[in-house]
Amino acid sequence: MPKITFTIADAEQAVDIANNETVLNAAQKLDIDLSPACGGNGSCGLCKVRVLEGKEHLTEPNENEQNHLGSANFAVGERLACQVIPTGDLKVTRD
Repeated sequence: MPKITFTIADAEQAVDIANNETVLNAAQKLDIDLSPACGGNGSCGLCKVRVLEGKEHLTEPNENEQNHLGSANFAVGERLACQVIPTGDLKVTRD
């Protein structure tokens, strides 16, 4: 089970998630509001996070992420929390 650690305002919170859960699912378990106005279907782009550690444990960007973020954002580790399903441990922050 992947462990997702959120670093927000110099505080860290971590949670284990099942292998098929998204980073948004992890945030919801910790009551971290990522403001997914679309309900987590990838159409609003508001749940953007930046991956600080564990980029190698990410699924490839899908069409929704490509439409909202683009390659420059991927290069600095930005992803949509509702679309990315980690395959291993991550440390993320909210921009």
